[in-house]
Amino acid sequence: MIASNVDPRHLALDLLGEALVGEGIAGKIRRYDWGQSFFGIYLALDSPVPYRAGSDADQAGYVHIGGPSLDDLAETIAHARAGLLPKFVPYRVTGDAGGRIRATHWDDIKESYADAVIDMLSKEYLPGLRDRIIVRSIATRL
Repeated sequence: MIASNVDPRHLALDLLGEALVGEGIAGKIRRYDWGQSFFGIYLALDSPVPYRAGSDADQAGYVHIGGPSLDDLAETIAHARAGLLPKFVPYRVTGDAGGRIRATHWDDIKESYADAVIDMLSKEYLPGLRDRIIVRSIATRL
């Protein structure tokens, strides 16, 4: 067993190397399907922000926000697989399903995309969120 905190491609090809893992494993890892990527926004707030959904949601330690239906989830996944910026994010951006962001490289768009997500959260789920932000940090696995 190998336990690692790096992605499989980096481990197999960059750290261990094809000579060690063998041609078969190296070929498989080159075809590895990365699945969905990760884009997290961590915020330090000056005070709590009440959820539009009510006080029960205020008690949650972690909330994953998505559309209200399975159709919304299906659309989001379809956008991500097409490389479009939806509520989930693709590894390689080809455009923005919402039409807000023009660039396609994560280094160029992560701040703008975070702004768009915070605007959506403020409008739909957490009224006043933007006004309470002291500092933010963006974490990606892209």
